[in-house]
Formats: sequence, C-alpha cells, structure tokens
Amino acid sequence: MNRMADAKAKRAARKAELEKQLEELMPILRKAQAEYEEVRSRDGPPDPRKEKKKTPSKGKITIHVERGMNLLACDIGGTSDPYLVISVLDKDKKVVESVKSPVFKKTLCPEFNFRHEFLVTDDYKGVTIKVEVMDKDLLKDDHMGQHIILAEYLWPEDCKRVKVAEEVLFSKKGGVKAQGILKMSVAYESEEMRKKVTAYEAEEEVASKARRELYKPKAELEKQRDAIEEAIKFPPEDEELIDAVLDDNVDRAKKALDDGADPMARSKHTNTYMIHAAATRQCVDMIILLADAGANMHTLDGRGKGVNFLFMNKSPAYDLKQKYLAHPILKSLNDEDEKIKAELAAEKEQKKKDDAKYR
Repeated sequence: MNRMADAKAKRAARKAELEKQLEELMPILRKAQAEYEEVRSRDGPPDPRKEKKKTPSKGKITIHVERGMNLLACDIGGTSDPYLVISVLDKDKKVVESVKSPVFKKTLCPEFNFRHEFLVTDDYKGVTIKVEVMDKDLLKDDHMGQHIILAEYLWPEDCKRVKVAEEVLFSKKGGVKAQGILKMSVAYESEEMRKKVTAYEAEEEVASKARRELYKPKAELEKQRDAIEEAIKFPPEDEELIDAVLDDNVDRAKKALDDGADPMARSKHTNTYMIHAAATRQCVDMIILLADAGANMHTLDGRGKGVNFLFMNKSPAYDLKQKYLAHPILKSLNDEDEKIKAELAAEKEQKKKDDAKYR
C-alpha cells in the first residue's frame, strides 16, 4: 500500500506542478495573442490589383500561343504547314504591328510555343488583336482560322492572373467555325499598375514581417501550452507503462509504476487501459503487477466481469491458471466471477421452469 500511496503522491505533485506552470504561462500567451491579432487586424494598403475601376494606360500586352490542335488539313496528304500571324489593328482596323511565327511542316497539331509582346499607349483602347493560323503554300498561303481579342477587355486584368485557355478558331466570314483550337494566353501589364503593385508589395512585406515577428513568440508559447496540457492528460510515465505492457517487459513496467505511472490510465496511442492490454496479451506476471498497483479489474467487461473473462478463457494451460489463481486479488476476482456465473445459470434455469409452467 505504501508503494501505491507513494506513486499516487508523485502523480499528484507532478500534476500540481504542471498546472502551476500552465497557470503562469496563460497570461503571457493571452497577451502575445492579443498583440498578434491587433497587428494582423490593421488595415494594410489597398491592393491595386483589386480595384474595380481601371483605365487603360501605357504598358504591354503579352501573347503566348502554346500549341494548335486538330487544325484544318489544307494539303493533299491530309496535313498542313501551319504558322501564326499575330496582328494589332487600331480602331479603324488598320494594321499597326504584325509578327509571324516559324512554319511547322506537315502537322495538324503544331507546338508553336510562340510568344510576343506588343507595347501599348493610352490611345490603344478600342484596338483589336488578331491571331491567324495560315498554311504555307508555294503560290498563296491558305487561311486556316483566326481568333479575335478586343484589347479593351484586357485592361481589368493583371499580369499575375494569366489564364491559359483553349480558343476555338473561326473563319474570316464571321460566325462560321473553322476547324481547330489554339491553346494560348494573353496578359496585359501597365506601367502604372506595375508601379502600384511594387509599392503595395513593399508595404505588405513590412507589415508581413511585423506579423511574423509577433507570430514566432506566440507560436512558441502555444507550443509550450500544448506540451504542458498533453503532459497533464497523458503523463510520460503512463506512456512508458503502456509501452512496457505491450513489450511484456515486467521490470520496465515496475520502474514506470515506481515513477508514478497510473495503472488505470489510458494510452493516447492505443486508447486502452493498461490492464486490458496485459490481459489480452496473456501476461500473468504483468496482470499481477498491475493488480498489486491498484488496477481495477472490473473495468474490462461491461457485464461486470473482470480480467478472468478475458484471460482465463484464452489461456487453458493448467500451470498458468494455477499461477493466476495463486494471487489473492485474482483468486478473489475469479471466485466472484464463478459466483456471477452460478447466479446467471440459476436465473436461466428458473426462467425455463417458469416458461414451462405457463405453457
């Protein structure tokens, strides 16, 4: 009993010490959390990329055509020699600038990977960008299809929000589909926007650094709090005991119990009682050790039975039973189980008699 009392006193003293540490830590943690939340909640500079109203300004448009797919076959052999013609047209539909890609021989799915940048000025609102696919021939090149981009719809977009899309090709005669698809992206970047975004990102980096500096101590304090709370809920000596039980290491289990382990604690890893683990592993010495340490055998079975129900029925060996029954606590438990069995059998027999009487 002295051993059990000493272990219980150790557990109580350790828990009290941990609870005191937690009580001292919490005000510091709450202050750190409040400081961090106060800085995080401050309104930072407005993100220029989220402005609803934007106007065209000097900058550049970048077009990237990755590939063509299932293009129109213009040659006798069922293939084509496609190339791109990308043109910028002003509001009067006059060509301001035009570029061509290399020619890809005998293919209907060319890997263009063609990129070009057009510089734009304030008067570019209303211009049109035309992407044409042409078939190279000796006499006259054939038109295979085109895709039209209205520059004014690019102004609200930011260069960091580029989206690759599969655009269907149309013929010159408006509305009539030409065969094929171009996988491409178009991005607009204005000098004004670039300056705004650069300034915003610089301010945001300063604010982010301030948040990080406050987050580090807060996170460290939260880590300490979690460690203390876990140590209170799952003391390390209890985990050491369950490991010893699972390893059938009685000496190691004795040491853990001497260090204050609770023989009735649940493990956070296995979510089971120590005695339950020992019983299912059929380790008699471990069961006796835990019984002596104060483990409640009646927690094992919802029907009121203890370790006998789990252990004896699984270990028919005579020498194990004798060793088991030689221990006063376990023998008392076995006698109690036998008494329960006899009462249940008597109740069952009486029920049979009653049923036969009223038939």
